[in-house]
Amino acid sequence: MMDDDDRWVSRSSKRRDVRAGMDRKKEALKQYLRIPNEDLRQLELDGESADNLDLYRRLKAGSARARLEKWLIRRMGDEDWSVLFEFLAFLHGDRDARTDAEKAVVDLRDALVAGDDSVLHALRTDHPDADHQRLRHLVMQARRSAGTPTGKGARKKLLRALRALCTD
Repeated sequence: MMDDDDRWVSRSSKRRDVRAGMDRKKEALKQYLRIPNEDLRQLELDGESADNLDLYRRLKAGSARARLEKWLIRRMGDEDWSVLFEFLAFLHGDRDARTDAEKAVVDLRDALVAGDDSVLHALRTDHPDADHQRLRHLVMQARRSAGTPTGKGARKKLLRALRALCTD
């Protein structure tokens, strides 16, 4: 009889586990809504689950979406949930890489505007096909008028040019 007590799990504990799983699925659906359309093409779901997720995405926030959300949480298969969880984890990792790349570009811009000409020289050697005259002009304009709207515009243009340069 004591052996059975080791495997016994209370109903409250079971309910907490079920509730945690439902909350995880609900959070995954909220993240699914925030995915850009171009990234959704990579999601490999088929059949009814894909159709229902598409409908969930198209519905406005309200009672219909809430009903569909409950239905999806309870009725969508475990295989489809695992595909969705893996896809969200992949996108999250991809976004981290994008954030790191964006931070590197911003740091590069800040170093250029701060007056570090060695960074500009390194940029010339790394990207010989770039429009260096325009980059140098934007750097000089941002340096000269740092606190003015012209300087702010030059910093934005420089950031856009560096993004385009670093993504190629």
